[in-house]
Amino acid sequence: MIASFFLRKTLAISGIRLYDVLTDRPERVFFIEEGGVMGYEAVKKYFEEHQIPNEIILLEESSATVELAAKALGREPGEIAKTLAMELKDGTHFVLVVMGTARIDNRKYKDRFGCKAKMLSFEETQAVTGHPVGGVCPFGLPEGIKVFLDESLKAYGSVFPAAGTGNSAVEFTPEDLARVTGGVWVDVTKDSDDAQLRKKV
Repeated sequence: MIASFFLRKTLAISGIRLYDVLTDRPERVFFIEEGGVMGYEAVKKYFEEHQIPNEIILLEESSATVELAAKALGREPGEIAKTLAMELKDGTHFVLVVMGTARIDNRKYKDRFGCKAKMLSFEETQAVTGHPVGGVCPFGLPEGIKVFLDESLKAYGSVFPAAGTGNSAVEFTPEDLARVTGGVWVDVTKDSDDAQLRKKV
């Protein structure tokens, strides 16, 4: 859902200027989804603190779903790295990053985490991760939230997770994504058609 506000002053964000569309004639207009401003700022701070040079891409259209992100970026759906906010049986929370077209394999997940997969609700997701649904990512998370990366991400040379808003993305190789997030590799998804095809090539 697009927030019902517009920025009334020019705001500089990582070299990109956002304009009040009610009063100016901007060269580019960016709509920040509700809850996304704080998420973006957390990601930006994380990048600065960890000296991550990768450019955060702010899009002029929504990238809140795998399909929308792929279209906006001109990429395959599998190249989108979707981040799922999860809860374990004991109430522990973590994020799981998987290939855009991947689906959780219940048996693999239970073998790895000892319980059935449980995703957080929209409200819980933002409360736990600090990011709105559609902008959830493995950066700028509250202390104690672990990051797990699924092996499905390795099907592509580059992947595109969100960056704290539903209209943002950032490009990483799977190896660099693991390095900058401290993510732990797991194998908890079903082999998607995309992954199987790329294995054959």
